Amino acid sequence: MCTLTWRGERNALEVFFNRDELKTRSRAEPPRSHLSEKGTRYLSPIDPDAGGTWMLANGHGIVICLLNRWHEESTLHYQKSRGSVVTELADCPTLVDLAQILPDNSQGAKPFDLIAFASGQVRGFSWKGKELTAFEPRMPLTSSSYQFEEVKTAREQAFAHAKRLEDFQSSKHGSSSAYTVRMNRPDAQTWSRSHLTITAAEIFWDYWEEFPDLAQEPTLHQTSLRLERGHSCP
Repeated sequence: MCTLTWRGERNALEVFFNRDELKTRSRAEPPRSHLSEKGTRYLSPIDPDAGGTWMLANGHGIVICLLNRWHEESTLHYQKSRGSVVTELADCPTLVDLAQILPDNSQGAKPFDLIAFASGQVRGFSWKGKELTAFEPRMPLTSSSYQFEEVKTAREQAFAHAKRLEDFQSSKHGSSSAYTVRMNRPDAQTWSRSHLTITAAEIFWDYWEEFPDLAQEPTLHQTSLRLERGHSCP
């Protein structure tokens, strides 16, 4: 359950990603700096229940976002957390490397869409449980475990009327519901909103941590990461 948009302008790439989750799940840890086993520095929040993440940005300037394909889940037995697929890509220096690694990394995971950004490029990959296919991402991308087609249509309509991505990603249209971008329903809600800005030298991450039922203004967490030499600006 997520909503993803992005834009590239003024020598910077900006990525906006809302994460919606069940209210019974543990609250995620805000994004912070991590070091992979191979020595790559990266930023990501952590899902304490599964140990993985839904969003990652590494020192090579790669940004990765994962959306669950709830509408295509089946009764098949899955052995791997989707969030671990993202963390296993933390060392990727280019989108070419990511595309080569992803098919094997996806084995055993439930269906998902993975969107990767780097150097002005955006690539989309769909894993449906058995095979990985590439697609051209178009905004806004939506995931929902509840009435997917209706939620997708409602958010696309809101996007068509939005003047700024910042306003779209935080919109409730007066009162939040299962269909709004900043959503709230009895069993699930938006728990975080991320805004990443990637320049030629650094990644800046603004992360709004929401309160239960969106009852208060969210808490803002901010972190950043210097990029390694050789990274080209978006």
